[in-house]
Amino acid sequence: AKAAGTAYVEATRRTVGKKDPQLGEAIITESGLLRGRGTISSVAHVLAPTYTERDRAKLMLSAVQSALDLADARGCRSVGIPVLGSGSFGWPAEEASAAVVGAVCAWLRQGTRRSVGCVRLFDADRGKGLALLAAVEGRLGTEFARGAGVGPASQDAA
Repeated sequence: AKAAGTAYVEATRRTVGKKDPQLGEAIITESGLLRGRGTISSVAHVLAPTYTERDRAKLMLSAVQSALDLADARGCRSVGIPVLGSGSFGWPAEEASAAVVGAVCAWLRQGTRRSVGCVRLFDADRGKGLALLAAVEGRLGTEFARGAGVGPASQDAA
């Protein structure tokens, strides 16, 4: 959020606050100063489940797929997804990473997407980025994960 600028943070709070998103529902906002970096035009916000939710894995699947569906419907060509739920929602980074990676893989297997050609898994927190890398390696193999550039975000993206 810091990289997007103060105006972005304030506008996002107003937009998300007005819509009062439900668990698993995605909302898209403009990207603020991130647009100037040439790669991010919109940001999808999704309310992930807390770790204490009974059906947390199913709810995380729904949350990630909701964000991907909305980005696809908006014509986004690429989507970035961090380790959802691993902050104040209490998910251990490894479990959240595995849930996010599983949800992205399931969405890609559906084959119904039209515009999204690239899903970038990242996190500004190095430990969470490494947890994402381990989750992708566990599901798709080390060569794929390293070649795809999964892991911690660069310092200038934080």
